[in-house]
Amino acid sequence: MSPAMGAVRRALVDLAADLEWAASPTRAEAPLSEIAGPEEDNLVDMAKLFVARRGISLLIEGMTDPSDPDDELYLDGSLLAGPHATRAGPTFEQWLASDDANVTTYGAAS
Repeated sequence: MSPAMGAVRRALVDLAADLEWAASPTRAEAPLSEIAGPEEDNLVDMAKLFVARRGISLLIEGMTDPSDPDDELYLDGSLLAGPHATRAGPTFEQWLASDDANVTTYGAAS
């Protein structure tokens, strides 16, 4: 099991074992706001690292779409995990260096 999967598994087990939350009749707020990686990452930078690690020659550039009503959300960090998020798992670079990065949905990467 990958470290990231293990981190999510532990958070879910902690949630399942939280008897006080489970016994609450109203449960007005979510028991676990978010699970996020240990660092704030940039998707363009991650993609560049990924293709470089795989030895793929591919130009990757970031772009925006001012006509997209959600465009500002992508730029201002609104989609990042909040301050109370559970931080877990390996960094992207640690994951990229692991054996887990060499396994895809279709099997081992060549």
